[in-house]
Amino acid sequence: MNKDIILSRLRELLADSQFSKGTLRGQFGTKTDFKSRRQYHDNVQEDIILTPQLFLTYMGAQALKYTKHAESVTRIEWIESFTKSCLSHNFVMMLTPFQSPERDEQHGEEAINYRHTAMAHSILLDSSESPDVSRELINKLIDERVQSPQGGWPEWSLNKGSNNIIASVYMAHFLFKFQNKYPNASLDKPIDDIIRDTLVYLNSNHINGFWKQGNRESTIRFYPTLYLLAFPIYLYYEGKNCKIISEYPKMVRQLSRDYYISLEEEKKVFRTTLRYVLNLYFHSYFSKDQRTLFENHRDRLLNGIVPHLSGLNSHELFGACVLIDSLDHYEVHDNECFHIFFENSRLIGSLLINELKQIEPGSHNANRYHDHVIKIFNFLFHRTLENPKKEQIIDGGSKRADIVYFNASKDGFFHNLSFKYNIPSPYIIIECKNYGKEIENPELDQLAGRLSANSGMFGILSCRMIHDKNKIKGLCRSLISKGKGYILALDDSDLITLIERKIEDPNYINEYLELKMRDILL
Repeated sequence: MNKDIILSRLRELLADSQFSKGTLRGQFGTKTDFKSRRQYHDNVQEDIILTPQLFLTYMGAQALKYTKHAESVTRIEWIESFTKSCLSHNFVMMLTPFQSPERDEQHGEEAINYRHTAMAHSILLDSSESPDVSRELINKLIDERVQSPQGGWPEWSLNKGSNNIIASVYMAHFLFKFQNKYPNASLDKPIDDIIRDTLVYLNSNHINGFWKQGNRESTIRFYPTLYLLAFPIYLYYEGKNCKIISEYPKMVRQLSRDYYISLEEEKKVFRTTLRYVLNLYFHSYFSKDQRTLFENHRDRLLNGIVPHLSGLNSHELFGACVLIDSLDHYEVHDNECFHIFFENSRLIGSLLINELKQIEPGSHNANRYHDHVIKIFNFLFHRTLENPKKEQIIDGGSKRADIVYFNASKDGFFHNLSFKYNIPSPYIIIECKNYGKEIENPELDQLAGRLSANSGMFGILSCRMIHDKNKIKGLCRSLISKGKGYILALDDSDLITLIERKIEDPNYINEYLELKMRDILL
């Protein structure tokens, strides 16, 4: 696999095939040219070859940005501008491109396409557009009772009261994205209730591992696109153990033959497999087994991808860029491509907090707590603390530290340990105590015994609760005065605060730790 060759070819395809000669294409190989596009907006003059999947085009532009193409930002801005021009009714609704004047006259109303409308607003949420437009849309959907009693959404306004799987997934995606970006928005109905009702409908129609779309071939091919949009919503509301998420890796194994999804239409085998493997990237966060499954599929795909590149659509080219990026960035929340689907830090942060709260104190959960602390520190100190080693042998083999991180910081608190406080800290030593009681001096002494001039004189004791914080501060000061090292004790409340604040203001972590340091120095 030559990463540079693949990236160069991806950049060429995205730049020249998707945007060549002033045209814009959502899916390569699709010849649909909407002569009726002027229904969107009378002033549209650009020569546009556009499929109903406007969001696919946007995915392609985001992939182009990943390849560091000079015009990527300009093209993203153009798509956002065009998206807004497609919306009617004060830029709120999108009419269906297949609307006929006869049908409009018969029904006495315009045919609003809710799926396209949801996707258009998902794009606008990434722009500098005011949230008022999307808020107006949501209130309009609520006031007009567009959502069916079963919780689903219709494809378009002439079929109100009906349920459509694709429209429901796209609408849930837009609502979830809006909620994450504007959690305090004033709406006529709690957005949580709307999303949960939608999930009820989607759950009731998820049968034998799929949301059925036509025949079995179509169902298998298009399911990963729907799953990509729905995954963060299910992860947030129902957790990683919900049926739809937990069954996905098993389903991929069943569909795969020699690491490729088995289909009757051979020319679409590689493309479909790439879509499924893209989603496995999410699952690689959950366990080592799922990470191995993802990496095995990814490596085989990338080794054979070059002959297939010219036949990939925007979704698949986007997926190829993500797979390339995952070679360097294992953590999903570090992959900038995914911001168009969900706010990575907010989603991962909420999962970390929820799982921490679910781990009961006690020796029976010590290993689980230990592993989770590594996840939390990877999230909090990404690119600052690197290469964590669990149960690291230190001091010539005489001692064992729960977790050892390499201090790779170039600024901030961990950089200041050496350059501001003169504390040797090439490595950061961490001890984990999943006790159901208050930590005492022996636990701090144990960690102090793992500190040395060679490995580092700074450590963190991660525990579940600290009721008497002043007592712990006094014990830490005593260790400093005896020359045994510098230790910060962090309990659940500290970790939760750091996770929450990192989402809002990443710089706050340095300020928080500096205050903790001041408490044990003064």
